[in-house]
Amino acid sequence: MKMLNYNGRLYFIDFLRGGVAILLVLTIHISHFYTQILDLGKYGYLGVQIFFILSGFVLPLSMNDNHYKINYFFKFLLKRIVRLEIPYFFALCIALFILYLKKEDNHWANLFLSNLTYTAGVLNMKWVSGAFWTLGIEFQFYIFLL
Repeated sequence: MKMLNYNGRLYFIDFLRGGVAILLVLTIHISHFYTQILDLGKYGYLGVQIFFILSGFVLPLSMNDNHYKINYFFKFLLKRIVRLEIPYFFALCIALFILYLKKEDNHWANLFLSNLTYTAGVLNMKWVSGAFWTLGIEFQFYIFLL
């Protein structure tokens, strides 16, 4: 089995990260609706850990292969903003709107800013959506790699 594709990506890592990790996370969410797979769903949290571990391997490997230097950080950050921040911003706005409709919280500006800047966990504030905490950890990892 060929391990690398045309641009140096590892097929097996892509499979684990994009297939196995995501499927595990899906099982935990689906198990809330279909009790037949409840036992399988209890292992779904492992998908997040697998994804983080693999990202912790892939990011430094990619940085090494691309001869990363500290002055590349802002280019890296710009690529990330274009790829992830725009959809995250819209998802954050939708989640806040849903909270508004449910009248669950009235600290909209604080929630918005702490979630947008990934500091909700550090500031002991709630994440607007349960999945957003993973982006906060990911951003902390980027700063650590800096």
